[in-house]
Amino acid sequence: MKTTTGKYIPNLKSNSVPFTIPYYYGWVIVLIGALGLFFSGPGQTYSVLIFINYYVSELGWSRSLVSGFYSTATFISGMTIPFIGKSIDKYGHRKMTL
Repeated sequence: MKTTTGKYIPNLKSNSVPFTIPYYYGWVIVLIGALGLFFSGPGQTYSVLIFINYYVSELGWSRSLVSGFYSTATFISGMTIPFIGKSIDKYGHRKMTL
């Protein structure tokens, strides 16, 4: 089909897709999300949970004290995220990694 300017416009339906994927793409998103959770595990609560009994028995602390320390550390790290992000933007990843 040609327009009044003489340019060719392919005759496509409004709901046509230029290509199709042979599988459901949502499973790729699920896989990427699962891998993200798996690799962030060492710094998360469910990984620290393994060591709480050792903290209590070896250091003589109560579970409440260990949980309080962990909660405080999590809060402080969460509050510093905006500053770290600005510093990464300003100085770059390599310098901030050091």
